[in-house]
Amino acid sequence: MKKLAAIGMFDGVHLGHRAMLTDLRRRAAELGMEPMAVTFTAHPLRVVRPESAPAMLMPAEMRRRELEDICGHSGGVVMLEFNPELRKLTAREFMKMLRDRYGAGGVYLGFNHRFGSDRLTDFEDYRREAESLGMVAILGDEERGPEGCRISSSDVRAALLQGDVGHAAQLLGRPYRIEGTVESGKQIGRTIGFPTANVSATDRSILIPANGVYAAMVTLADGSRHRAVVNIGRRPTVGNALPVTIEAHLLDFAGNLYGADISLDFHDRLRDEQRFATLDDLRAQINLDIASARNLLR
Repeated sequence: MKKLAAIGMFDGVHLGHRAMLTDLRRRAAELGMEPMAVTFTAHPLRVVRPESAPAMLMPAEMRRRELEDICGHSGGVVMLEFNPELRKLTAREFMKMLRDRYGAGGVYLGFNHRFGSDRLTDFEDYRREAESLGMVAILGDEERGPEGCRISSSDVRAALLQGDVGHAAQLLGRPYRIEGTVESGKQIGRTIGFPTANVSATDRSILIPANGVYAAMVTLADGSRHRAVVNIGRRPTVGNALPVTIEAHLLDFAGNLYGADISLDFHDRLRDEQRFATLDDLRAQINLDIASARNLLR
């Protein structure tokens, strides 16, 4: 069966993307086709203007999983490497490649999305080029989320850079997630009674929320979930000019996590990172953070 292909980065697979892909599925069914999301392993700006490439909201494989859940696991997602050769393709050449290589019978364009080195600006131009290849071109509606609000990946990034993980979750339709591996740290938390897992993000291009203290849910490799207090920052109470770390204190958990793969789902921001005069003051504040996290993550 031929595919109706929607082309985009789909970074974060936020609620706007989900609305668009739901419409893609409907339009594909009307045409007797199957939906197909065409995306890229890395942001095209990494090739076009590397200095302007944004931090990503999802590693490529997490994005693939999310898109497959919507468009199907059998040929529903195509991930392309955006390289200089792909960049040179005109809109017609790109559509022909999708037709010949992936069985596309048509393309679905978001309301403001354009592709191809010739940067066609009018949808009718895309429609004519598609028809010349025996394909169809469908123009989608503007991507909007709940209550008709416009959503973009840039909106999600802006919220995370302000530490507003709650608003980011509203735009994404789920908490923002970081996947990573627990590495050995300085074990300072253990010495003050609050052992932490020092998490290194699996994908170094992923966006890290603003420095601060957060309530989060941690999922371990065995699928178990645990409430946690997560600190992102430089730990100013215990050192000067330390590198930024992600440290998670799992509540009601005892065990060795070194080397384990875990994921962090950020639910709420508890406070700014701050410097305390004494370690006793830090302990007192951590106890307050734990109480807040318990209340928020019931």
